[in-house]
Amino acid sequence: MATTPVPAFIAPPDFPALSDRASGTYNSKAFAWATAMQDTTGPNIHALAVTAKANADEAVTAAATAIAKELLTDADAIATAADRVQTGLDRVQTGADRTAAAASAVQASKLNLGNKASAPTLDNQGAALLAGATYYDTTLNKWRVWTGAAWGDGISSIAGVASVNGMTGNVVLPTVQT
Repeated sequence: MATTPVPAFIAPPDFPALSDRASGTYNSKAFAWATAMQDTTGPNIHALAVTAKANADEAVTAAATAIAKELLTDADAIATAADRVQTGLDRVQTGADRTAAAASAVQASKLNLGNKASAPTLDNQGAALLAGATYYDTTLNKWRVWTGAAWGDGISSIAGVASVNGMTGNVVLPTVQT
């Protein structure tokens, strides 16, 4: 912060000496001194007041700037802390996503048992079969589906599709006109 220097004073005239009483010039010199003081004191006081106000304005600006910088620093610290919290939340979410993906993979492997030479009696984890579980029978060359009580035939490359949306026989799909 640069401060405005104190202005140079306009020097007032010298006050009349006591010896001027004897010569009879004291009163006229005192009057001239008082008149000169009016001409110099006012401008001197005004210059001091202007300088003081300018310096006070600069101090207010410097203080406001310092406070603003401190607030920005505090805001940056808060934003950094929020970023750290978000990073932690993202890590927790990533862990939860991995857990969910692993659980989904396990669930998928309970429903799609893969290729087998004979009908399985347990799922890939050694648990009871779930209704809707499937496997591809490599001996019969067809998909098999667990009904909840027995294995039934699914779609096979030999048998083909028996129906589509309840229609049987030679199913012809309608053409779409554009």
